[in-house]
Amino acid sequence: MRWGKMIAATAAIGCGVWVGSMLTTFASGIPAAGQPGSSEDPIVTKGYVDEQIQRALSGEAVGGTGTTTAKIAALEQRIAALEKQLAEAKDASVPYAVVRLKAGHMILGATGTEIIVRTGQAYIHSNPENGVPDVTDGVDLKVDTLVPKNHLLMIPREGRGVKVKPDYPNDVYVTIKGAYVEVDAQGNAVSE
Repeated sequence: MRWGKMIAATAAIGCGVWVGSMLTTFASGIPAAGQPGSSEDPIVTKGYVDEQIQRALSGEAVGGTGTTTAKIAALEQRIAALEKQLAEAKDASVPYAVVRLKAGHMILGATGTEIIVRTGQAYIHSNPENGVPDVTDGVDLKVDTLVPKNHLLMIPREGRGVKVKPDYPNDVYVTIKGAYVEVDAQGNAVSE
């Protein structure tokens, strides 16, 4: 009988150790409670919310360090620096010009000049054998072809461009980048 009690006691101690280790393992898997109001602990008290509102109204950073005013000032300085960089980049780039063509006028571009017809009807001016590339559609527009609006044209050689018919009632606006000359209905260069 003595052996029976000893076996029972050993089994009871072993079960106790096993149950204790299981509880410890289970408890270590439970995440620790986070800051009140954080994603780990989203339930907060009214007092905590009131405290955070008072901190925000007084200019303190809510849930962090530093003041809101200091952070705003730092962001405003960063914005000013970025605006300065943007202004410097604009000065270094080649600008597009907006040109208004009257009836009978044309624009002749230099090699590599880019033209976009924005409003009105303009037609290709070129020699009969070759045209002007419409980069947007990837086609070559031949002489007297109506230019689609908002398509990028690339002048391959000097002496090509776009023209407005003499009887067209409205002005035509084009955006142009690169060297060009505007020619009136009598063939004279137009200077502004």
